[in-house]
Amino acid sequence: MQQEGRGTIFYGCHFYPGVCAYTNKEGKSYNVFLDEDCLRKMDPTFAGCPVFVEHVDSVNPDVNELRKDAEGWVIESFFNPPDGKHWTKFVVVTDHALAAIKSGMRLSNCYEPTEQKPGGRWNAIEYDKRITNGIYEHLAIVRHPRYNESIIMTPDEFKKYNEDKELELKRLANSDNKNGEK
Repeated sequence: MQQEGRGTIFYGCHFYPGVCAYTNKEGKSYNVFLDEDCLRKMDPTFAGCPVFVEHVDSVNPDVNELRKDAEGWVIESFFNPPDGKHWTKFVVVTDHALAAIKSGMRLSNCYEPTEQKPGGRWNAIEYDKRITNGIYEHLAIVRHPRYNESIIMTPDEFKKYNEDKELELKRLANSDNKNGEK
């Protein structure tokens, strides 16, 4: 249950560079490519965006009305060096959102591309558009995220996750393994 007048802070992995599949309104699938530069340009646009349980079709531009529907708010989006992915720090303010997180739901983001280039090929995968910039619209707590590595953690879990990742990186960097043996 939410503490009176306060929300609960979480961290979640929500994005990383590469090719991703989408489906348009007509049901046709297409692939887009977003590189690290694009994601870093988009990160600052996430602060202040609403959080919902499941995606919504549109976000009400009237903030007074939006306050009635939002289940929380994004605090920031950032590149996380220990794992090379983009994470968000967010606050949930409803018991509904807390229950969704406790049930194992994960994160998905919604963004609007603002700049794009023609398609191409990345790691032998054809893509139809290269997104070079965009603006986030909302964060959603969903059952089936597009990005498999999506996860939601408490601040303490996130701190331990990063400590473990940093130790793993140090072990790999300090290895004198020249023949691929342990």
